[in-house]
Amino acid sequence: MKKLILLSLLFLILLIIYSFVLYAQNISSKLTQAQTLMDQEKYADADKIFDEIINTNFNKLDILYNAAYCKLYMGRPDIAIDYLERFLAKNKDNAEVYNLLGLGYTRIDENAKAMSHFSTAIKLEKNLYEAYFNRGILYLQMDSIDLAIKDFNYAKKDKKINPELYFTSGNLYSILKQYDSALIDLEKIVKYKSTDPYYLALLGDAYFMTAGTGIDTAKLEKSIEYYTKSLILDSKNVTVLKNRSFAYDKLEQTEKGELDKERILQIQKEKFTDLLLSIRYKILSVDDETFTINIPEYWRTFISKNNEVDIIIFFDTNFNYSQNDEFYNYDFGGQLLYYPKYFETNLLDTDAIFNLRLEKYTEYLDKQKIFCQTKLKNYNLMLRKTFNPNLISMRHLSKHSFYSQDDIKLFEIEYFCITTTGKLIILTLWMPFDNYFQYELLFDYIYESLKINEK
Repeated sequence: MKKLILLSLLFLILLIIYSFVLYAQNISSKLTQAQTLMDQEKYADADKIFDEIINTNFNKLDILYNAAYCKLYMGRPDIAIDYLERFLAKNKDNAEVYNLLGLGYTRIDENAKAMSHFSTAIKLEKNLYEAYFNRGILYLQMDSIDLAIKDFNYAKKDKKINPELYFTSGNLYSILKQYDSALIDLEKIVKYKSTDPYYLALLGDAYFMTAGTGIDTAKLEKSIEYYTKSLILDSKNVTVLKNRSFAYDKLEQTEKGELDKERILQIQKEKFTDLLLSIRYKILSVDDETFTINIPEYWRTFISKNNEVDIIIFFDTNFNYSQNDEFYNYDFGGQLLYYPKYFETNLLDTDAIFNLRLEKYTEYLDKQKIFCQTKLKNYNLMLRKTFNPNLISMRHLSKHSFYSQDDIKLFEIEYFCITTTGKLIILTLWMPFDNYFQYELLFDYIYESLKINEK
């Protein structure tokens, strides 16, 4: 009987040991599977495995670290921080844990704790380059640009290329207009970022900006190459099309540049047609109803008049404007000048009226030329469309850029018409040069809404 009891106990012990071995093997197999999934960046699948085994293996530090890594990736920094703090309660000398914990605290906007943990990671392991990169990003968010650059440059000592490091650094140098440094960084990661349209456009910008005033043809061609690659991936990026058109213009390939500008207008029409239709407009008119024009209802409007001229000023208050005792300065808007008696005529002979209008037309252009030479800086005419003189009306439309007296570069549309009865209508619209491709369609709508009620 005693032998039977002993045999039963032995069998039970062996069964327990066997079950434990099987369990350990199962855990080991699951951990191997989870690690493989993490190596494949399948963090959601790995996270599910860790959820199965974490409660019974909470003292295993490697499981805590890897489970925290997955939780951080899955958008649960609170759980990741808990796991990592439990890790540090048992081992306070692991630099990678401090680095990962720093990332966790950045996710919940506790930047002081994040900075402390990144710095601790660096103290524990001087060449933990990832921690320098992470701390550099945090410095960047805090507008400590010099410290960010210092950390980024140290992280670049790593022989293993970190594409995000060089991309972030290159982007920062571009923002700082240090394009030579930007180009050095961005060139290092071409093979890693060949399918990122933003990166390709940024590299195109770096080549374009380092081409210099002496026109480095090779760099301009490189900029076009990368702008084109970016557009293959993102064909409706208006900014990249605009920049490529500038590169074509510098290479005197104006026809290609014009094609890009036409493509921009097509995209704008597709993108902004519904927007233009959704805007509520108001009609401006002069007392004698010679003309009417539509402008957005929310724009501010001022009208003044004297014996010679009616002046209508309008502008978008969402843009910069200022007022003094004499006039308004504004970056986005325009004005209408109406001379109801620019010249008197009771002539019945059509040819004679036409010749007189032609003379006044030339007189007006001469005055404008003097005005531009004396009041504006670097006046650059970009004639895109022209209404030629005819027997019905004398109309002219031009588009150009210039620097104002405040050194603000503006883009301007000017339209003027001399009617058959000797009235002069001048419509001028302008906007910041950097945005004119975006808003040109709206301006086209405004000047095309100008209706002259006179035959």
